[in-house]
Amino acid sequence: MRTLRPSHVIAGSIAAGLSLLAAPSAAGEVLPGGARLSYARDPGAAACPDEEGFRNALATRLGGVDPFSPDGGWRVEVALARRAHAFEAAIALYDGGGQLRGEQERSAADCRALVDDVTLTLSVAMRPLLSPSAPDATASAEAPPPGPPPAAPGPPPAAPGPPPAAPEPPPPASSRAQAAPPPPPAPPAPHRALSPAQPAPPSAPAPAPPKLQLGAGPVLAAGFAPGLSVGFSGFVGLRWPDASLLLEARGDLPVTTAPRPDLTVDTSWLGGSLVSCLHGTWFFGCGVITAGQRRSYLRAKETFLETRVHLGLGLRAGAEVPLAPRLAAQLAADLLVNARRPRLWFDDGEAAFAGAASGAVTLRFVASF
Repeated sequence: MRTLRPSHVIAGSIAAGLSLLAAPSAAGEVLPGGARLSYARDPGAAACPDEEGFRNALATRLGGVDPFSPDGGWRVEVALARRAHAFEAAIALYDGGGQLRGEQERSAADCRALVDDVTLTLSVAMRPLLSPSAPDATASAEAPPPGPPPAAPGPPPAAPGPPPAAPEPPPPASSRAQAAPPPPPAPPAPHRALSPAQPAPPSAPAPAPPKLQLGAGPVLAAGFAPGLSVGFSGFVGLRWPDASLLLEARGDLPVTTAPRPDLTVDTSWLGGSLVSCLHGTWFFGCGVITAGQRRSYLRAKETFLETRVHLGLGLRAGAEVPLAPRLAAQLAADLLVNARRPRLWFDDGEAAFAGAASGAVTLRFVASF
């Protein structure tokens, strides 16, 4: 009789758990050499657990047992990736010749919930075959049941008795009614076999809470002053897997112009924006509302300050590149329509103004908490 090694039984249970093999008979076959694990993450899933963390999570569900063998003939592949709106996991089983025998896909909004789902899927397939009594139970099932013991010899035949007596007359009807035996009990209901308990399907992961984000970086702007201006911006906001809401502040350094030989104007800008964005894997798009104050220092025979209100509405497009699990770099460009154009007049002539449209290009670093 052949005894199955635990790694052989486990690999066979993985094939049954995936349930996508080429033939139904492969779900219960013994896989020679056991199974080994191949685990990978793409750059967008850098926040997911590494291979050691994944093995520990699966071993915790299986009572502290690592089910994989480094020299297994079959291979289980688990690949994690970040898509547009969620994290995805691809699970595949390859035989000793490298042929694909089964595969499944899982997805979740949060990477930790996705890893919990994958480890639950594998542990449900492996758990029934990790009991140490499994080989003994298989051996006892294959052994034929013992035959019945031989019958004991019966007693010698009895001697013939006296001839039967004549039948007695039947008793009265009332006596027969009183001596009638009770009716036999009703037969018991047939036993109904209980079906084996099925594992509960994995519960849907709870939506991930928003993360706090802080960011800052330089700005190159046009249309807020008579020429190009350089400034600095910072923001605080909330980030979900596929959306964000930001509150920004920005200040531009003064731009000096001389509309006339006897007049010099220094124009600067200070304000803020409310920004709502939708995010993909690498790119994002936003709606922007900007409000601020344009400050102009006029220097002629005397110096004085003029302030005007500026309001703009528009769109933003950009790209985000992860640098670390909690750090990313963003490059964004804004295009705004100046709903309120501040203009400055001096001695019946225009001294400084903002254009009909404005724009800004920002490079900043973003930290998530």
